[in-house]
Amino acid sequence: MINRIKATALVKERCGFSLQRHMAHVAQAMEAMCLRIGGGKEMDKWYIIGMLHDIDWEDTISNPKEHCGEKTVKYLLQEDVPADWITVIQAHCGWHDVPLDSDIKKALVAIDELSGFCVAVALMRPTKMVGMKAKSVIKKIKDKHFARNVDRKDMLMVEEYFDIELADLLNQTLLPAFAKIADEWQLV
Repeated sequence: MINRIKATALVKERCGFSLQRHMAHVAQAMEAMCLRIGGGKEMDKWYIIGMLHDIDWEDTISNPKEHCGEKTVKYLLQEDVPADWITVIQAHCGWHDVPLDSDIKKALVAIDELSGFCVAVALMRPTKMVGMKAKSVIKKIKDKHFARNVDRKDMLMVEEYFDIELADLLNQTLLPAFAKIADEWQLV
């Protein structure tokens, strides 16, 4: 079965720097979310799913409906990713008709958008991720011109699905997780 080292190697092999950075942040956030909601026994699963969720994005960007489609499913199965993990990855797309019927699926949808948005906010700050607080992120969420392609509704799903205030999730869970890898991804 796949492990963190192999998942990271697959991403480095197939993805450019920006996409690798995004996927590393989603992986960190998924792990932190797993711990937050009490699923610590599944940290590796949550991390690996976060790491692999967009592995085909650069290949499918011109035809997004192929994102996480048959070709990717076949590839991931060949790389020893369990089929039920692939279903979670497909759930984050929205067009594969995979219901958001588990915490891990709901988390991936919200965390994917939140992670990308937090990195975008950090890239605009002089100190990048260093000292970043929820206030900075929430201010940019309200700015409809900033990262306008990011679905604000998906980012706010954490409040609905997990009964966690966004500011609390950012300050207590996600931003500390991102700080652990900020240097590695040129965000200091």
